[in-house]
Amino acid sequence: MILPLAVQLPHGLSLCFMPEFDAVTTGDGEPYRVDWVHTATLGFPIAGEVGGYVEYAGFADLSHTEPYRRYFNAGVTYAPTPNIQVDGGVRIGLTTAADDWGLFVGISHRY
Repeated sequence: MILPLAVQLPHGLSLCFMPEFDAVTTGDGEPYRVDWVHTATLGFPIAGEVGGYVEYAGFADLSHTEPYRRYFNAGVTYAPTPNIQVDGGVRIGLTTAADDWGLFVGISHRY
C-alpha cells in the first residue's frame, strides 16, 4: 500500500512524501513480513523539461529481523511529454546496513 502526498511550493519547487507498506516473503517457509518504506523528496526545476531532486529514503523491517537502512538520493529528471518521465541519479547509503552507493535510471509512463 502506497500513500503518496505531493505539495507544490513557490518557485517551481515540489515536496513529496511517500509512506509505503510492503508484504515481503522471507523465502524460508516463514510467513510474510511487513516492510515500511518512506521517502521525503524535494524537486526543483533546472531548465525546460529537466528537473532535479534530492531525497531521503528509509527502509524498515517491522519484524526487526533486518537493520534499518537509510539513503540520500539525488538525481535529474527529463519529461519529454506530460505522461513520460526519464530519471537517473545516485543513491548513497547513510547507515552501515545500507549499500554504500549505487546508480539508477528509470522511466515512468502515466496512463
